[in-house]
Amino acid sequence: KRGGQTGPSPADDLISMNIDCAPKPGFVASDRSCAMDGFDFLGATFRNFRAESYVACATACSDTADCQSYTLRKSDNYCWLKRKRGGETGPSPNNALISRNMECETQELNKDCFRDGKDFIGAHLRNFRAASFDQCARSCRMASHLKNLTTPAG
Repeated sequence: KRGGQTGPSPADDLISMNIDCAPKPGFVASDRSCAMDGFDFLGATFRNFRAESYVACATACSDTADCQSYTLRKSDNYCWLKRKRGGETGPSPNNALISRNMECETQELNKDCFRDGKDFIGAHLRNFRAASFDQCARSCRMASHLKNLTTPAG
């Protein structure tokens, strides 16, 4: 299994490698353009540790078969590897953290399904104050299990 059961762990007296050296498609460890600075991907953690840097946390996720996303605490590089895109319940604001899915969502938001004056009642997983409709929608798209959103007009 790529990365073993839970991904790479420090062991000064050992050397390891994945037979398939290629990172996940489209992944560049230092690229923060797909990261959500100021957001936490709550839950779905299968491993946590203090990384050397943002790049080390990102690389650990890339080296691990089950890793779909990660969250890093910016103050001390504490890293959480996640089994689900967006964690268990999707992005949640937290200025101390930065989070990213391994697969970067780069497609422009399709607003053909926009329903002005409507509420999709029920099945809420999370609520937070978004800076804009686009930020709210981007947050929803970060988690594969989130299927709709409702936000105040204006």
